[in-house]
Amino acid sequence: MLTPLGVASLCWVLFLNVGCNSASSTNNNGVEIPAPPNALPRVDWGRVLLAGGTVGIGQFPAKFTFDATATPDCTNDFVAYNTGLVGAAATVAASGNLPFTGQPIAGQTVTFFSPETSLTLTASILSNTGFFFQIGGTTTVTAANLAAAIARNGAGVGLTGTSSGSTVIATALVNGAEGNLLTLTFTLSNFSLAAGGTAGVGRGNIVAFNQLYSTQGSAGGLCNQDGPSVYWSYFTGTGQALTSIVLSLDGTKVAFVENAAGGATLRILKWKAGEGTGAGYPVAPTTTLSAGQGWAANCPAGTSCLSSIAFNGSFQDTGSAPFYNYAADTLYVGDDSSRVHKFTGVFNGIPTEVTTGWPIQVNGTANLTSPIYDGISGNIFVGDDTGRLSFIKELGSTTGACGSGSPPCLGSATLQVGTAGALVDGPIVDGTNGKVFAVNGTDTANNGTILQASTALTGAVSFKIGGTTSPGSQIYSGAFDNTYFTSAMPNIAGHMYVCGKDSANGDRPAVYQLSFAAATGTLTSVGSALTALASAGSEACSPITEFDNPNGAGAGIERDWIFFSIGNNANNGIIANPIPLGSGCRTNNQGCVISINVTGNPAWPPITVTNAVSVPTNAAGGTSGIVIDNISTAAQTSSIYFSLGTNSTGAGPGLPSCNTTANVGCAVKLTQSGLI
Repeated sequence: MLTPLGVASLCWVLFLNVGCNSASSTNNNGVEIPAPPNALPRVDWGRVLLAGGTVGIGQFPAKFTFDATATPDCTNDFVAYNTGLVGAAATVAASGNLPFTGQPIAGQTVTFFSPETSLTLTASILSNTGFFFQIGGTTTVTAANLAAAIARNGAGVGLTGTSSGSTVIATALVNGAEGNLLTLTFTLSNFSLAAGGTAGVGRGNIVAFNQLYSTQGSAGGLCNQDGPSVYWSYFTGTGQALTSIVLSLDGTKVAFVENAAGGATLRILKWKAGEGTGAGYPVAPTTTLSAGQGWAANCPAGTSCLSSIAFNGSFQDTGSAPFYNYAADTLYVGDDSSRVHKFTGVFNGIPTEVTTGWPIQVNGTANLTSPIYDGISGNIFVGDDTGRLSFIKELGSTTGACGSGSPPCLGSATLQVGTAGALVDGPIVDGTNGKVFAVNGTDTANNGTILQASTALTGAVSFKIGGTTSPGSQIYSGAFDNTYFTSAMPNIAGHMYVCGKDSANGDRPAVYQLSFAAATGTLTSVGSALTALASAGSEACSPITEFDNPNGAGAGIERDWIFFSIGNNANNGIIANPIPLGSGCRTNNQGCVISINVTGNPAWPPITVTNAVSVPTNAAGGTSGIVIDNISTAAQTSSIYFSLGTNSTGAGPGLPSCNTTANVGCAVKLTQSGLI
């Protein structure tokens, strides 16, 4: 038997994917027979975002609903992921040519795999129904019988079959690149994969999944199915969506920035359930709104619609996620030439970029972080890749002064966070207490600095959270714990947690617990860091995400969690290792997703983290930012969501593979309590 493209044994490439899947197979009675290594049911899930598909390090998918206390809804709750890929219209379906050069033997099989499931068909002398195909008098008849068996059973794996002479032609049911992931194994004699197939063409810019509260590997969870469903998937243009997604309050629309050679474009999408069936099987929105057209008058009911507004000026946006002000239906976003743009009528009116007084130039031609609007001060805070923190006074601002003129205007005060280096994550604003925070992970003074100032950018205090290596990898913003959120001046309690660097060990990640003066809310200490998370340098953390779940360890048992990932070199040592044994992170220099219980005011640093699970190595960060869903006690309803930072590895099941698929980007769900 031939071995195509260097793939060993009986693993054959049907279309473009070089490698094997080991998904569970279906026998001829339609009964699932789990086959190693998928013997154990699991509760995490992964869905393909195609090769290279990722939300982006430091960027976030978007979860609907926003209300963590709402009753989980299998149909209407969803998570939307940008793919970061160059969009391509779904124009070609993948296909493969499978010729018979002689007759197979009864009982021999062929199994077709998709990333989610598989189909096994068996050669028979007598039967030509169900999962059997009959060995005919000639190879032409046998090929026609196998093609018919594929056609009648292939919907689950996304395949249909036809034949031409003695050759079976297996074709993806839908146009798009996801069909390139279809593979097969077989024991059929006189059967092979031949040249002449086609590669599927189609890559979505954005995809959403529902039926979230499910297991994978077997049906389970509240939604009682095997993995989530694709809710919708769209091709919006030939650019790349590289930053986080914004959802409307009712979840019916999403906004994101798409970059192409000519600059950045704000895409605002009203989606329709059922349009598109995967990241590689997208559709184009039905209606395109022209300039000056609005949602009420120009987007027909029951259809998908897209409004696209090219940024004023031909500049891209590679790191500034849009910030949406729900009270005013206004969106702010930066670009790579240091300008902050303002859009109005985004989800509820006529989407328009404001060009009177906007965009506002912030700092020469520096790349900007995400802007953050503070509704209390009326200021918009933004960092840049020179390490500078600035603010813009919006109309109605009550804090700070203009550099010149009147609002909207660039504020007169700026602050340098550390020395040189870059701010890559948006500031954090505590408007209630009048504080703003910014982190520089690559400054030359500390190799990592956190700064706190007032919302007028006065009274700044700074602390080192860096290692000994300059410039070091990026550091992202931190998160407050629930104790901080539920306290207020003059009795502030609680902490902020930031993943910086080990001050004694170069570029190794370390988590700091920041403390504040109770009467003023002023940052007073970064304390002793949780170290020994990694055994070598050159890796970054994702942003830290906090969530207080009153049922986090069972009904009525509170857990205030923080979640984050490290990129690679997770500590594989035996002594003084805070990563639990058996997590998978402690072998092969894996990246690692980590949870820590920070309920109350815990002593810091802890001896061990709470839970951990391995992800592929990626020095820039193991995963995207992490989002949370619910506090429910129903099965699989309290989980976290993210994308891998790089392509999956291994054959699965579960992480660091994408379900059972290697070498693809992956959207992932893990439970909050166990990271399983």
